[in-house]
Amino acid sequence: MGKSCCAVGCKRRFCKNSELSFYRLPKNNLKREQWIAALGRTDWTPGKETWICGSHFVSGKKSDDFLHPDYVPSLFSFTSTAERTRAVNNLEKYVRSREVYVADESKEQAATALLNLHQIPASEPKVEVVEVPGIEVQTEETHSDIASLHQQIKSLNTECQSLREKVHKLESELKQRTLAPSQFHDRKLKCFTGLPNLQTFMLLFSYVYSVLPATTKQSLKPTQELLLTLMKLRTNLSEEFLGYLFGIHQSTVSRIFHRWIHDMSSRLHPIILWPEREDLRYRLIGMLRQKFTILSSTPPETLIRVEQNVSVEDSLIDKIVLTCCALCNLNETIVASDSNSESEFLNLDMISDD
Repeated sequence: MGKSCCAVGCKRRFCKNSELSFYRLPKNNLKREQWIAALGRTDWTPGKETWICGSHFVSGKKSDDFLHPDYVPSLFSFTSTAERTRAVNNLEKYVRSREVYVADESKEQAATALLNLHQIPASEPKVEVVEVPGIEVQTEETHSDIASLHQQIKSLNTECQSLREKVHKLESELKQRTLAPSQFHDRKLKCFTGLPNLQTFMLLFSYVYSVLPATTKQSLKPTQELLLTLMKLRTNLSEEFLGYLFGIHQSTVSRIFHRWIHDMSSRLHPIILWPEREDLRYRLIGMLRQKFTILSSTPPETLIRVEQNVSVEDSLIDKIVLTCCALCNLNETIVASDSNSESEFLNLDMISDD
């Protein structure tokens, strides 16, 4: 099987005579997590033969130096121009710093070698100017002092690497701290969505998501989009507040809600049956308004009438009502049907048997 790059939007494949390098994801767990986080792919688990090409590294190749900008890939199709410029500047700064470090280290080694050559006691302070071709070093430190400083530098570098790894780990954890249905126990899920348990939630998700049109803009995982939509129906929280909860923009909340309501109402419409008796209808309407707060208040004008291309479509509020009715069928039946004409709310088998 040929090597192909796993980065989003990258179609590069390994060619025998090409200078482009391909790398497997690191075996080190922490570094592997950093690479996976940098790739920015959702609901994805890399395999043993997962590769990434050198075009996603600033220098064109990976680096094992944790201070190097290419310790983790950073150039992707979604990387902004400002971030690309910053990455190039960081590489230039790294190269300059390494040149200074190597020059200083060469001077130190030259000074140490000449001090040993003249057999200067390590404990005896001495001011010495040492001249070697192209290098002049003046030091007031003893050999043991220099060795101690060098050891301190190594210790600080090790500590710096440890802190960098902790920061990357915390950043990865922070990205996963957004609300997700898998974090909810049944009581919490029912409070926020009206559904009885996670199993029902996932069954609903599978039933609706199978026909949901694909979208290139995915700020949240699909299960999180459904959770957001159900929370809006259940609690009628403002789009701005939901944006804060899920870490996305208000306009993104609106786009997600409209898309899911449109497809949920269409997909779930066939499972809605209303009782024939009028008193039962009023009872069910009252239950809907109590269960879904979005129906208990006066809807804004934007939900009542939707016009596109001079033709009037179903208003969003109609789709919301249909969706809420269908969602009630995913709970225990509260209206018993008689043997003649009354139709009870449907049960979960109508979805699972589809």
